[in-house]
Amino acid sequence: MYTLMGPNCLILPPVLSTAGTARRYIRRNLLEMGLEAKIEDAELVVSELVGNAVKANLVLVDGASENPTQGEEGGICLSLSLKSGAIRIEVWDADPAPPITIVPEQDDENGRGLLIVSRIAVGWGTWWPPEGGKIVWCELSLL
Repeated sequence: MYTLMGPNCLILPPVLSTAGTARRYIRRNLLEMGLEAKIEDAELVVSELVGNAVKANLVLVDGASENPTQGEEGGICLSLSLKSGAIRIEVWDADPAPPITIVPEQDDENGRGLLIVSRIAVGWGTWWPPEGGKIVWCELSLL
């Protein structure tokens, strides 16, 4: 499993309640950094990125029930750092498939996550570490 570097790294289980844990983690760290004004945007994008990572770790078992895959460590890695005037959020998951950006219909209940991230963040993308899986990242401007 890829281990995200830095002092602000958290390993999360690939379960639905993980997004709430990720939001609390981001809030606490941004408060400690004195970045209260960025908490709302950071919580929103981390919810979307972690939610996508959880979905990427769900597999259909026997065509009927969803169970989280365990990967090597059974988790999702969340990293928060400050880089060049921006807050950088990175989320690793074991599925190497790239995230899919779709244009949802007005009545669709899902599919807006990466569109939200792209509107709030100054940049976002995906990269594939040599250890496997993928990292989806975004940066929020400090200005």
